[in-house]
Amino acid sequence: MNLQENINRIQEMMGLSEEVDLATKRRFTSVKRTLEGVLRSSYPCDYDSLESYFLGVIDELNQVYRFMYSGSDMDSEQPETIVRKYLKDVIKKYYLENIKDC
Repeated sequence: MNLQENINRIQEMMGLSEEVDLATKRRFTSVKRTLEGVLRSSYPCDYDSLESYFLGVIDELNQVYRFMYSGSDMDSEQPETIVRKYLKDVIKKYYLENIKDC
């Protein structure tokens, strides 16, 4: 298997297509890991709906990135865009799995 086949296979596993820009591809794994940390520290039962939970998670993620990358070239808008485009289902799944015990 050559390098391009490996890249394509990894992109498929991550849910990214070839049309995705390089900056998104580079930061996708980091954003996903950060999102998973934010989800673990959240409490879905505190929210009235999936939409309000989603907005709360996005706000928390933005705060984390503003803290981690203050003064660098990465703004918090890019992680939010990655989550909104590619990781909404991760948040929805976490929310639905964890509101059962409310």
